Amino acid sequence: MRLQVGEVAASGAALPGLTELASGIDALYLSGHGVLRPGFVDELEAHRSVAEEHRESVPFSVGDGHWSVEGRGMGRYRFCLSHERGVIGVTDKESLPALRIQPRTEFLHAVGVANALAWLEGQVEDVLPDVRLTGSRLDVYSDWQGWSLGAEDRDRFVCRAARLNTREDGDAWTGFEFGRRKTGTVTARIYDKSRQAREGGHDWWSAVWGSRYDPTQPVVRVEFELGRQALRVRPRQCH
Repeated sequence: MRLQVGEVAASGAALPGLTELASGIDALYLSGHGVLRPGFVDELEAHRSVAEEHRESVPFSVGDGHWSVEGRGMGRYRFCLSHERGVIGVTDKESLPALRIQPRTEFLHAVGVANALAWLEGQVEDVLPDVRLTGSRLDVYSDWQGWSLGAEDRDRFVCRAARLNTREDGDAWTGFEFGRRKTGTVTARIYDKSRQAREGGHDWWSAVWGSRYDPTQPVVRVEFELGRQALRVRPRQCH
């Protein structure tokens, strides 16, 4: 995708008045491959039944002991383990990886991706010995202030995707979406992150943005989501 915002992409220089607040990895989905230890699914089934009956999560002894079993699944995964640092889907279906792992965004930003991965791997090694982790989704982002966008700017963007959606709330522009997630390749979003953080109760983002953040101005996020197919692409070798 080529952004029509002057010569930023060509020169690498920021536009006057444009301030980058933060950038990096915002979401990471992992698949855990291996064989679950005997009896683990039966334990989860018993805890899920209790959680369903009482309509609240039930503490579960795994990893550091601070996990809980939810009374619902996680997508195609029948069992969902939750922790303040992440969630894990568990299944014994042979057609799926045994685990689907997602560290929470706050945790990723607090400790970094490498430390988050090391912690998560340590949490599941008792139930999935010799676990092999692979990536199924990766979101990379950058947050900016000083960039004024509206629905009328949709024609200023060029992309290979056939679909471009414009999001609005009443008269207010909230974002653009490029491409379709179900392709499993690459999709992109440009949206009002400060609005989303405010409405979602994620006030901690102001700490990530730091002293350069101006609370009187909106924050525009540029985000690329790399799906499973994109992550499988091997880099070309130079000769």
